[in-house]
Amino acid sequence: MEYELMREEDYDDLPEDDELKFAAIESLCRRRMAEITSQSHNNIYDSQIRLEYVATIVGAAKSIGLDDEIQFHESFSDFSENFDKFIMKVVAKTAEIRASKSRIHQKDTAKLANRTKSLIEIEISKLRDAISNSDLPKFKIKDLLDKLELLRSELHRGRFDIKKAMVILSHIGMFGVHSAVVASVYPQAITNILKLVGVDKEAENKEFARLNGGLQIKSLPSPQQSGGFHSAIEKMDDDEIPF
Repeated sequence: MEYELMREEDYDDLPEDDELKFAAIESLCRRRMAEITSQSHNNIYDSQIRLEYVATIVGAAKSIGLDDEIQFHESFSDFSENFDKFIMKVVAKTAEIRASKSRIHQKDTAKLANRTKSLIEIEISKLRDAISNSDLPKFKIKDLLDKLELLRSELHRGRFDIKKAMVILSHIGMFGVHSAVVASVYPQAITNILKLVGVDKEAENKEFARLNGGLQIKSLPSPQQSGGFHSAIEKMDDDEIPF
């Protein structure tokens, strides 16, 4: 009987988050190990499967810095007992990770990909140029540029706070309407930003649902559902703000 607890293609489908990646590897390996050993009646073969499980989990733990927590104390004379202790520790760690990630998976935040951040930076730069070249009073230009810098800082946090971003963009739109230069750039910029965030949030929601038994989280509404200068923000009440 041939076996492989982790196939090459399995690694392509793992979550981006390191700890969730470890949890996914552990769950998949444990499930396949149980399937294989339930069909086998060969103790030596079963031991080989368990050794592969240990090696895979120890390697995965080391790759994300969990090697101090996830260790296997080698002793072939007491392998069965040590394996039971090891798998209990690993399952406990996996449960801890999933519980922790569930708590921080807030409905109004998103983990953005580096490519998404770069594209949003481009939109922020367009807004910055438009504001800097506008005929608004100097104190108002400074205020709007400060707000953009807040948005940029938020962009590079661990999780992007969407509600906070909405407030910042709404403030810019509220005062930018008085400048033709800003008004010409703002609607498309905010549409692009919301679309980019929405794509990443939707992907995150699907991954979250896959790892948590199909639990669904509300997605970001499309900014193109209605027109108007502030339409992407003003039509969102607290229940419609994503996630």
